[in-house]
Amino acid sequence: MTLAQFATLFNRSVNDLERDMPKLLAGMANDTIALVQERIQTKGMSANGARLKAYTIAYEKFKKNPRKYKRGQELGLASSRFTGVTDYTLTGRMWADIRVLRLDSNGSSIRAIVGASKSENISKLKALKKRDGVNPLMPTEQEIQIGKENLKANILSYFNYIQ
Repeated sequence: MTLAQFATLFNRSVNDLERDMPKLLAGMANDTIALVQERIQTKGMSANGARLKAYTIAYEKFKKNPRKYKRGQELGLASSRFTGVTDYTLTGRMWADIRVLRLDSNGSSIRAIVGASKSENISKLKALKKRDGVNPLMPTEQEIQIGKENLKANILSYFNYIQ
């Protein structure tokens, strides 16, 4: 390969990478969200290592059978509307709504803004933050490192064919 051929391939790779960087960063953020979800649902731990507060028995009953609960059938609940704390594990609807909402760029860096899009789930995230004292979507340093390693591997793939 001549130097001119190498330069052409390298330039093409850089242009492709520049074009695809938002997609790559969104992918890294989504991978990190999956790691956060797994940690929360398997270990019940926040990003700072604190144990997350358990959900109430009333909420567990409500989530396991909301139809009976809404019709007012006996579930051992004091009212016909749940007013206890929400949880992270009994429903996948909140997690399915959490995604990269947008990418912000200030010219020298790009930041992924992660959250929920539905007002119900935004309210849940706010309630969880208030209840546990931490942002429920905050990743640990290890989760951030895993995301960075995945991003690095994806970036390097743009240059693998240049030899």
